[in-house]
Amino acid sequence: MSRFAHLHQLLLIDGTPVGTAYAVGLSWGGGVDDLPAGWDGAVEAAMACDQPDAACALAVTVLPPHRGRGLSRVLLAGLKDAARAAGLRRFVVPVRPPTKALSPREPMERWMAGANDPWLRTHRRAGGRVLGIAERSMVVEAPVEDWSRWAGRPLGDGDHELAGALSPVTVRAGQGTYVEPNVWVEHPL
Repeated sequence: MSRFAHLHQLLLIDGTPVGTAYAVGLSWGGGVDDLPAGWDGAVEAAMACDQPDAACALAVTVLPPHRGRGLSRVLLAGLKDAARAAGLRRFVVPVRPPTKALSPREPMERWMAGANDPWLRTHRRAGGRVLGIAERSMVVEAPVEDWSRWAGRPLGDGDHELAGALSPVTVRAGQGTYVEPNVWVEHPL
């Protein structure tokens, strides 16, 4: 992703890294139906795009000891500044609302009706508006042995809730599949 290094952010406090943010450039005409499928789709679209007109944030991370201080808003603002400086016209994010992990079996649309997720609130306070749900934002497929190791327990056929996962992992015939929904948010530039 070095091709998009101009869209990345590193937040330092007294010379020490405390947070990072990454975005890619892609072509997006502004319509909900034109959005990539989600995080995975945004990466694919970015790799195939020669003339990006939009930025898509992929990750904003603040180290645990520095969370709760508004630094994610600083990183988000930095991504938007970088997108403007690159001459891009739009800024979108497939937001991963962490509190959805408390209700992994509830469909995202129903969960959104009563959601009060802090990361979605941060986006709204920063001027973002929800465009829709990316039902298949990220898909991870791996052998059940890997999923069992990651879960710290053996997993058999069926649906399994894992700590931090926004939806269950489905295991069938030795293969585990995780399909993560996200929420598309657009920010004004």
